[in-house]
Amino acid sequence: ENIMLAKLRCSVLIVCLAEKCTRPVAAFGATESGTSLTPDVTVVGETDNCDGSQCFNRLHPDIPMVAYAKPGDVILFDTPQATSDKKDRTKTEENLAFDPSVVHIGTLHQLAGPVGIEGAKAGDKIAITILDIQAKSWGWNHANSNLGMLSDMVKKPYFNWWKPFGSDPMKPDFWVSDHFPDVRIPYHPFPGIVTVLPNMDVVKRVKAREEIIVAAGGTAQLAGSLTMGVTGDMPSAFPSALCGEYGTDPDNCLRTIAPDVYYGNEDSQRITIGNTLVVECFVDGCGIGIGDVHGAQGDGEVSITAIEIEALVKVKVKVIKKGDPMYAMPSPTTFGKSIAPLAKSPFVSFHGFGGKPEPIPEFIAEEVAFPWPIAQHTTLGVSENSTFVADNLQMGGRNALIKCIKFLHDVLGYSFNQALTLASVAVDLRVAQVVDKPQASVEAYLPLDIFTGEAAKKMMLAVGL
Repeated sequence: ENIMLAKLRCSVLIVCLAEKCTRPVAAFGATESGTSLTPDVTVVGETDNCDGSQCFNRLHPDIPMVAYAKPGDVILFDTPQATSDKKDRTKTEENLAFDPSVVHIGTLHQLAGPVGIEGAKAGDKIAITILDIQAKSWGWNHANSNLGMLSDMVKKPYFNWWKPFGSDPMKPDFWVSDHFPDVRIPYHPFPGIVTVLPNMDVVKRVKAREEIIVAAGGTAQLAGSLTMGVTGDMPSAFPSALCGEYGTDPDNCLRTIAPDVYYGNEDSQRITIGNTLVVECFVDGCGIGIGDVHGAQGDGEVSITAIEIEALVKVKVKVIKKGDPMYAMPSPTTFGKSIAPLAKSPFVSFHGFGGKPEPIPEFIAEEVAFPWPIAQHTTLGVSENSTFVADNLQMGGRNALIKCIKFLHDVLGYSFNQALTLASVAVDLRVAQVVDKPQASVEAYLPLDIFTGEAAKKMMLAVGL
C-alpha cells in the first residue's frame, strides 16, 4: 500500500508541478457515463484579477450580470480562489503571513459571476443543479486566531497543504498531506458558496442585523468596502466601481461571510454533484455567483477553512414560476442524494453539551486559551459567573469538538491546531437532540476509514474495534 501511495503521489506531482493543474476544459465536458456536457455559457473569475475578470465578492442588487444563460443551459463557472493572495506550495505557516502589499483576506469571498437567467423575474424561484466539479489546484486549509468555531482558543497559526491522490488530479480519489501521513480524505467536492443577488430590502435587513450584533460585542462582518495594502488604498471590494471605497454605493455592499435567504456561504456538503438548490430570485435575472469551492469538508468547517480549491463547476438552472409544483418548496432548499451516509465507515462520535469547558493542561501548554463566556454569547447576556448556556447548539458543538481534538491528541499525538484542521475537513458536527431542555446536544462524528497504516491501528485499538 505504501509503495502504491508513493507511486500515485509521484504521478500526481508530475501532472501538477505547475501552479495549477492544467487540462483542456473540453475534457471537463464529459460525465462519467460519457454524456457530453459541453458548456453553453462560461464565466471565468481570476484569483489575482477579480476586478478585471468575471468575478465579484460583495452582494448588491446593482452588480451587473457578466453573462446570461437560458434555462437548461450548461453553465461553467471557472471559480477563483476564495482570497486573492498567492499561496506558496513550498511553505506552510508562511502562507498566513500575508504580504501587506497584496490584497488578501479583505477580498473574501471571490466568486465567478454573476450570471443572469433569461426569463427569471424577482419573485420567481430557480433550481440550480450541480452537474460536475473538477479541482484546478492543490487544496489547503488552516487554523488561526479570531477565525472559526474555536477562534478564541487558537493562538498560533497552522497551515496545511492537501495534494490530490489518484490517477486524475482534477478528480482525485483522496486528498493526502505531509502533515497527516496516515490520513486520506475522500474527494467530496462542493461549492461553499452558491448565491443569488439580494434586493435592497434584504440588504437593509442584513445590515441592521450585523450592526446590532457588533454593537452588542458579537462577531459579524459589516457591509462596505475594506482597503488593504502598505498605504491602505488598495481596493478589496469588487466590483470596485460599485462597492469599492470610491464606488457608487459601497455602504450597501454586503459581505459574503454569513448566509441568508440568498443562500450564499452556507458551506453545506449537500450542494454537491447531482444535487439541487432551490432559491428565490430577488432581482430580475437572479444573478448566480459560485465560488469558495471545497475539495472536502466536515459538517461545520470548524477551523474556518475546508480543503480550499480553485475549481471548474458546471450547473444547469430551471426557472420555477408560481403554479409550478416545485414552487411550494421553501427558499432556500436543497434536495438530492446523500454524499456521506453514516453506514459507510466505522466511527467514533463525541458528545457535547452546553456547559463551561474545562481547561486541558496539555493544550494550555500549547498556549491554547479556554475563554468563558465566548464573545458571541455576550450578546445573549451570558456572564463569566455562569457555567452553562441553555439550549445552545454552539456550546454543544464546541464541547464535542474539544473532546474530539483531545482524543486525536491522546491517540495520535496531534497538536491542538493539527487536530483542529483535520476536524475541519473530516469531522461532522451533527445535532443529537434539541428537545431535552435545558440541554441541546451535538455530536462530533469522526469517520475512522480516513486513517491508514499505524494511525488506523491505533484508532481501532482506542475505540475497541
